[in-house]
Amino acid sequence: MAKRFTDTEKFTDPWYRRLSSKHKLLWEYLLCTCNHAGIVTIDLELVELVLKEKFKDDDISTFFSDRVLRLSEFKYFIPKFLDFQYGKLNPASKVHGSVMDALSKESITYNSLEVGRLYTLSIEYSNTSDSIKEKDKDKAKVKVKDKAKEKEKASYQNSTLSVNVSPLEVLNFTDPEINTWLRKGSLPIQEKLLKKYDEEYLANTIEKAFYWQNENKKRHAGSFLSSWIERDNNKRLKGNLSEADFNLKAFFEEAAAKVVPYDYGFTK
Repeated sequence: MAKRFTDTEKFTDPWYRRLSSKHKLLWEYLLCTCNHAGIVTIDLELVELVLKEKFKDDDISTFFSDRVLRLSEFKYFIPKFLDFQYGKLNPASKVHGSVMDALSKESITYNSLEVGRLYTLSIEYSNTSDSIKEKDKDKAKVKVKDKAKEKEKASYQNSTLSVNVSPLEVLNFTDPEINTWLRKGSLPIQEKLLKKYDEEYLANTIEKAFYWQNENKKRHAGSFLSSWIERDNNKRLKGNLSEADFNLKAFFEEAAAKVVPYDYGFTK
């Protein structure tokens, strides 16, 4: 049984935090099932059976594009795995030598320029390889950089230099990603929402709308947010009853109000 290092602060990493639950699970699966050189062969049917989740064929390339290199149709390489697990590879070490041999078998030449910062990989594909159609089949040179810190820095700069500030930011959301999402939406619509609804109710409902759209289909904080809050408020006013149940309840209440008590002659 292989034992590997893990990062105890990964849950505060913006890249990791933005992944859906099932893609976090898929990422952990890749890290646990890859060999000692960070190379993993994926059988999607087995992955879905083990993780009890459904995935698309291009999920790995789509969600982990800056952290995973595709070697063939089912085989992937995780460059940062080497940096995290071993640091700079030393050919004099038996363990590191074994890792470099495994890379060589996949036609990967490892050149560590600065541990933890930058490394360059040259991957050569044979003429018989049919794995990556868009790559040069004779020779492909791929340069991989640690993009996580660059993206985080760019995100921070964009947020601090942003001209548009959502009027709903006065609600003081605990998750800063909600403010970033609101800034990309329609500010006039958000101003109307702030004037129309109670702030405590508005904050709770906006959080629900944000996390729903984040896990499902990405939507802007404009007409979608307005419709979401309107539907939620109508449901709240109706006591969480469906439209049909609410109408039926109103019918019986109205009928009961029209009933005239029968006088049995006991009144004077």
